[in-house]
Amino acid sequence: MELLQLYYFKVLAEREHLTRTAESLMVAAPSLSATISRLENELGVKLFDRVGRNIRLNENGRILQRYVNEIFDALQNAKTELKDAGVRRDNCFTVASTAESLWTRAIHKFLETYPDILVQHTAIKLDDLNQHMTSSKYDFIVTALRDLDCGEWDYEVLYHDWPVLVFNSSHRFHGRKTLDLLEAKNEPFVALSQGYSSRRWFDEICAASGFKPNVVVECDYQLRTEMLRANYGIGFSSVLGIASNILSTFEYAKLSQPLVPRTQVIAWHKGRKLSVAARQFRSFLIKYMKQYQNTEG
Repeated sequence: MELLQLYYFKVLAEREHLTRTAESLMVAAPSLSATISRLENELGVKLFDRVGRNIRLNENGRILQRYVNEIFDALQNAKTELKDAGVRRDNCFTVASTAESLWTRAIHKFLETYPDILVQHTAIKLDDLNQHMTSSKYDFIVTALRDLDCGEWDYEVLYHDWPVLVFNSSHRFHGRKTLDLLEAKNEPFVALSQGYSSRRWFDEICAASGFKPNVVVECDYQLRTEMLRANYGIGFSSVLGIASNILSTFEYAKLSQPLVPRTQVIAWHKGRKLSVAARQFRSFLIKYMKQYQNTEG
């Protein structure tokens, strides 16, 4: 077995789509198919089942996938260890988050404390979150606990975040500090697009209250702020969201019903070797959020 064969298998097992996998690897689909066929012939078993025009990883494939993931994790750990051991190693780490605006201040404070460390941050959506390629690419994922496949991750809890509704001072909710979500069932909502962690939370909370929200605009974080400012509707956010600069000019009311908090965590892939800089960031963020919670409470 060649390492390239195993890598092609790894990516195909995650995507379960021959054409899209071939495009992402920048190889022809017949070439990818031939590579997988040679691997199957060498192992003496089929790794995928064909379901119509699609392919699905079978039990043999899942067994191989587990070991292949361990191989590539070990290679990534070796790369990290060699990098740490080097005299001129880069003092940096990688972190991805599903709600980047929540963590801007914390990262800013970290950089003030550790100015020689380079933070490489990426915003990701739910579709990318639990792919093995994602977990091997980043030192940390900062997201809601329910977004993670906890069998793949170790984590530390950062904060139990609570939902709020956001609105302009001219809205009928002006001056309200708490609201039952049912009071807003007929309101137009400016919502984040599908694929954002916060959007899934919003949809689930509305479903728990027994209604489907009237979403008039779907957009990203920045455009949401502009649409709220222009009075296209009200918004859904959280206590942490309000604390970030992006929504600080709006009024908000905490939801009294339903009480559905979101637990924010910092997570790292099980077995991953973390650099000194990465471990410093993890300790800093945990301490920072504890101090924030004490100040808030």
